[in-house]
Amino acid sequence: MSGTYVTGELIKSAVALRIRQAFAVTAGDPPVTLYPVITKERTVQGHETPSFFIWQLNMSQEEVAKDVFERTYQMNVRYFPEESTKMYEQLDNIGNQLLEALRYIDVPLIVSVTDEGEYVLENRKVRGAEMDYKIQDDVLQAFANYTIRVKLPKEELPGMETLAINESIKNWLSGKRSGTYRDWE
Repeated sequence: MSGTYVTGELIKSAVALRIRQAFAVTAGDPPVTLYPVITKERTVQGHETPSFFIWQLNMSQEEVAKDVFERTYQMNVRYFPEESTKMYEQLDNIGNQLLEALRYIDVPLIVSVTDEGEYVLENRKVRGAEMDYKIQDDVLQAFANYTIRVKLPKEELPGMETLAINESIKNWLSGKRSGTYRDWE
């Protein structure tokens, strides 16, 4: 495989890493760093609070040149807060922090695969676009689009084969022809 390759899971992991970095809290003596709870798989019930849930809503792809595509991943980050008397204020603050944190993410792109089957990765900084958030039913939902240009591997086509033709124009030129010139077109 040659070219660049990206998946929604790689985007979700990059978003999770940025949230982890932005919302880590260090406190205490000796200092202890606490990281937010982040899930990438939907839990039907019983999720911890506070916590983040990362979900890929859509992915679109547009060809911009031969074998070169722009893929746009629409991501949704949900934040489930702890119960609070100032719920809206807390969610608004988290929403602003979240949009700031997700402006840029580092996405590990698969650029090739070794003969042993191991991936060769290259980090690429990708800017979030069309970012916004809303608060609905005491849950913060932030949205961001990440567009990445990828070069897909060329399709392997079978090699050329030899084609032998036994017809000759010699017979036509020497007058030993059957039919008219139009029959030979």
